Amino acid sequence: MKRIRLALARMTRARKPASLEPGPAKTIESSFVTSSTTLTPSTRRNSWDDDVGGPLVLYDGTARGDEDHSFDIVFVHGVGGHRIRTWEKDGVCWPRDLLSRELEEARIITWGYYLPDANGDKSTYGSMAALISDGLIADLAMVCDQPRDIIFVGHGLGGLVIKEALSTAATSQVFGKHTELGNIYNRTIGAIFLGTPHIGNRKQSLGDVVAAAAQVEYQRANPRLFQLLRDNNDLFENQREEWAMCSRDMQVVCVREQLPTPTGGMVPKSTSHYEGLNVTTDDIVADHMDIARFSSRRDAGYFQLVGHISKISRNTKLEQSEARLVRNREILDTLQFDTREKEEQHDDAYRQSCSWLLSTGEDAQSPSAFHEWLEAPGSSLFWMSGRAGSGKTTLMRYAFHDPQTRRHLETWANGADLIMAAVCLTESGSHVQRSREGILRGILFQILSIRQDLIPICFPSFIKGPWPPPVPFNTTLNLSQAFFQLFSRMSKTLRLCIFIDGLNEYRVAENGGHDDTSEADTPGQSTDGEGGNTLGSRKWLKDSHREIAKLITDLGSQDHVKLCVSSRELPPFETEFRGLPRLRVHTQTEKFIAKYCAERLEQVIPGLSASQTALCNELARKSRGDVIWALNVINMLLEGSLKKLNSTLDSLPTHLGGTNGLYMRIIENLHRDQQRQACRIFQIVLQAQDPPSPIMLAFAEEGYLAPARVIAKNPQLGELLVSHDNVRPYSIKELGRIRDQMENRLAGSCAGLLEIEAGPTSTSGRVVFKHMTAKEFIIRREIWDKVNIEPPNKVEINFSLLSGTIRHLKCFTALKSPLVLRPKIVFHPEFWLGVASALKYAARVDEETFDHTAYYNLLDELDQISNEIWNTALRQHVPPVDDFEWNQKTYPALARQHWASFEPMDLGPSPKRNDFLCLAVQANLVNYVAAKLGQLEDDARRAKAEELLEYAASPEGDSGTVSGPSVPACVSLTGSYKDFHHDMPDSRFLDLLFDSGASTAAPKGQGAWLKVLKAGNRYFSRQNTAESNMKDRNLVQNRQRWVAAVIALLAHGADPNVQIELSQNANGEGSTEIRSAIEVIRDILEGEIEYTRDLVRIEALAMGVKAEHVGA
Repeated sequence: MKRIRLALARMTRARKPASLEPGPAKTIESSFVTSSTTLTPSTRRNSWDDDVGGPLVLYDGTARGDEDHSFDIVFVHGVGGHRIRTWEKDGVCWPRDLLSRELEEARIITWGYYLPDANGDKSTYGSMAALISDGLIADLAMVCDQPRDIIFVGHGLGGLVIKEALSTAATSQVFGKHTELGNIYNRTIGAIFLGTPHIGNRKQSLGDVVAAAAQVEYQRANPRLFQLLRDNNDLFENQREEWAMCSRDMQVVCVREQLPTPTGGMVPKSTSHYEGLNVTTDDIVADHMDIARFSSRRDAGYFQLVGHISKISRNTKLEQSEARLVRNREILDTLQFDTREKEEQHDDAYRQSCSWLLSTGEDAQSPSAFHEWLEAPGSSLFWMSGRAGSGKTTLMRYAFHDPQTRRHLETWANGADLIMAAVCLTESGSHVQRSREGILRGILFQILSIRQDLIPICFPSFIKGPWPPPVPFNTTLNLSQAFFQLFSRMSKTLRLCIFIDGLNEYRVAENGGHDDTSEADTPGQSTDGEGGNTLGSRKWLKDSHREIAKLITDLGSQDHVKLCVSSRELPPFETEFRGLPRLRVHTQTEKFIAKYCAERLEQVIPGLSASQTALCNELARKSRGDVIWALNVINMLLEGSLKKLNSTLDSLPTHLGGTNGLYMRIIENLHRDQQRQACRIFQIVLQAQDPPSPIMLAFAEEGYLAPARVIAKNPQLGELLVSHDNVRPYSIKELGRIRDQMENRLAGSCAGLLEIEAGPTSTSGRVVFKHMTAKEFIIRREIWDKVNIEPPNKVEINFSLLSGTIRHLKCFTALKSPLVLRPKIVFHPEFWLGVASALKYAARVDEETFDHTAYYNLLDELDQISNEIWNTALRQHVPPVDDFEWNQKTYPALARQHWASFEPMDLGPSPKRNDFLCLAVQANLVNYVAAKLGQLEDDARRAKAEELLEYAASPEGDSGTVSGPSVPACVSLTGSYKDFHHDMPDSRFLDLLFDSGASTAAPKGQGAWLKVLKAGNRYFSRQNTAESNMKDRNLVQNRQRWVAAVIALLAHGADPNVQIELSQNANGEGSTEIRSAIEVIRDILEGEIEYTRDLVRIEALAMGVKAEHVGA
């Protein structure tokens, strides 16, 4: 934000010297020009030499044709260059003398600047760069005063001037300041960079690369300047990130030089381009100076640049068509996700009181702070805070749908288009429903559903091209950039009001998909009663709260956006939201609680409430605004003796959580058997990968071993419960009965603290905690100590979850078809999600010595069941009437492949897997794979080990998926999905496979070595790390495993000098180069201090030193 404020202040200064009022002559007085310059074509060479700064029109063809098809081309020279001579060769200034003949409808402008003295400390460069870039944007705001498209061409470090200027202009547009400057950004449709350094490489930082480029083009010694550039690497990195965001809807061309200058200087090819959907890379056979100057149309590279300019100018005239409407729908469908709103257990009477809560001040006399905020032009954030259970969600929902809210916001919008959106974070939902991705997707979906014309503005790079796109769509980076585009382009005409409920239920992605109940509870201080803030005191949750609070503050920094947020009164929110307009909900709900209590008493015995006014007021006082507590207490009062209302109330705890709270009293009132049953069910729900379905929960509750009476009936089926399900498969009616029985147990044994969240069918749904306070209570170990109940062993719970998931998969065909067309036949995403969850539970117990035999048999059962369901579904599949190849060709081909090769994908092909062991390797089931290999004869074990080597050495399962990105379809179902082809497998697999006879000399061993190298280049090279699918994962662990794989393969004879063709794009596209294995490894690890010892070891192995002589 500091950088943004400085940019706004600079722009204020930059626009002051010159007036934008129309005048009789186009004479501009630039801060970079010592004299006025008339903007007409000139042929006087001497005047060009004298005037090196500011804008100069070389050619104006806008009067020749249709104004709608004309555009401006702006040339910016590099360090030490000249606005004419940089583009001139043998007396020919090609933009004026050549380009004007190719593009007669264009206006061609060259812009020059002086290079200030590079004196001072490190901060000098920032001021110097700001001075130059601000001058460019201010001059163009006056010169380019017609609504024409603009294309920039920058040579060398002139490209950095362009990037800085457009980033600054975009900032002005986002914040609605100095719109005449921001309009330059709005109208820019493309940029062509000639030899401009964009990124660093493994050996040089971006600052080093920029300094080296300056030495090439400055052509005279200036060590002070070069050192200044090196010292400002952080500034260049910040600029790179800002440019990536603000250039998403521009066509960008990066042109690289192929030859060194006569002095040997050259901007490295690896640094003079970057990857992006809208970025094109090209090469010109010339040195750094000659890629920017041509003396004739025959010169190398001239028509390449003309072609790029022409293509950019043509791409701006996109017409609405049926294809555009289809693409809009595809983008909206991809943004949409299950946004089940959490329903607080409040009576309709409370909802009716929301109008009163919002329409008055806290003292019931002053005006409504909320309504004042809705209309206030300079106030962006409003905080509805309150204790747990105080009714924040219900109040937020009412405020969003209340017509009064929109009427007040219309006053603030002042005629601009007003759009409202709401997102409800819920900890009990999927990862998406409690993450930054979910916030961005939810808001964008609602906005773009109303205004589909904004979709090309938010996602310009995805409007054309294939769908699904060649890169992941729902990344936080892409979604954040979409917000930036929306704000920057629509700040003058659009006003947004966003409601975000439940900030305290936001979770960082790194925590995974389930709660670690073994983590020590830190009671800390709580505003919600004794022990009520157990989860809120955990470090990873505090980090989550700080992150979301910062995100809200950043989103609320725009004048054209209002955000109303709700949360508990936790320290991170109190710190970040201090001083904001605010409604403390729990302080206002006591009056409602007293009124509601009287109404309930009146319903039981008319006239009773009149004699119990004191009771109602006392209950409201004790509630401290906690509506959840009050509703439970009222129910408990009415269930008891009406003669003892006051004594009963006095005996009840005044808070929900903790070992002396109301929830504890409810648990203590349960029968002993109910307490044991409740404890087990609670632990299963807490350890489940995602909220379990009631049917899966019922299966898991039964454990994984069959009781003796069941085994006695069919002893040949063994001890696993899942095996005995084969006797008589469950019908849809029986599954419905199991669901109903579970619902009764949740209401009885679990005291209603868990509930079934309804699904689309009678047998679907998921089991969640009724309220966050209930989960915070149950997760505490001392709760069960107080009732002398020993919680079940965590390993046994994971065994039960594994068994319950497999048993649920066996019933899948009774509920729906296990196959879908996407567009090829694959498993239904929900079925595959069950497989993935089972493997996740298996990974938790793979290292345990709990019950290996049962563990191996459970996984064998998973393999067998999935295979039977796949083949049965194929046989029963009815192809379309025009599919004449199904019986003779398609079906036999599908039946020959293993079921694990049919993972449903939203992007990319399904990974090829020859058997279940391939999937087990990717799921890191080391002991299971070792056990299965140990059961094979020597030759079979050696062959299988060589086959698995490819899967153990790379994140990708097979060569078919290494060439491009892949996104599993299950990701759209839950963000906690564990895909098995974007993480490096456990490095112990390689030792296991080599011990089993695998060899790097065999063809598959050689293929595994090449895959390791490709994986390293794709995931761990400096340029591709940010682009890879590992960026939100444990990148450090993946990199360590990759290094271990390199060492293991070299130690077992892999060729360090083998030549490999590598793509320079993380997506497997673009230019390629041939490199040796050891060169690839060096580029990845050199300069990384933590891998210094590993690189020494690798170098020794590459030179033929035996592994036993190389230190660990």
